[in-house]
Amino acid sequence: MGHGVAAALYAMHLHSLWESNRRLLDRPATFMTAVNRNLCQLVRDGESFATCLFGLIDLEARTVALCGAGSPPLLLTRGKETQPIQMTGLPLGMMPETQYKASLIPFCHDDGLLFFSDGAIEIADARGNMLGSDGLAALVSRQGFPDTDQKMQHLIEKMLLFSNDIRFPDDLTMLGVRFQTEV
Repeated sequence: MGHGVAAALYAMHLHSLWESNRRLLDRPATFMTAVNRNLCQLVRDGESFATCLFGLIDLEARTVALCGAGSPPLLLTRGKETQPIQMTGLPLGMMPETQYKASLIPFCHDDGLLFFSDGAIEIADARGNMLGSDGLAALVSRQGFPDTDQKMQHLIEKMLLFSNDIRFPDDLTMLGVRFQTEV
């Protein structure tokens, strides 16, 4: 959908659908399937869609249920290793019959999950090479998981250095979640 008024109106519709299906939030796949079906009924142009990654953290079971809809992968940091976790699922609003599936990921003390928009990995260097999820994972592995504002800012600076630019060509959203469990 892009940017501007049309995107803002679309986001408003998505927020409304999110709220109307909130009773399903404890079941990520069922929730995403319902939002998708409702969105397809609302917007029938076949060209409007939304990407999404929905996660539900269960602290007692030490798991995260993740359901993706056209979203980029997320990064899992465990120890000193960071790896992309690919999400499957069509973007919301494309096909009403889509049945979403949730992936259950166990987490350990001190694991980190980095959620990000496509603007984080679709940046290119001077030769046109994209950073990609593997490149972002390598940056995180080198500097450590961005679990503070300072570390997140440092990661953003490293991404801008990669692109040799002073700003990102697309919007950027990143969220780091560090699991601090009682041992």
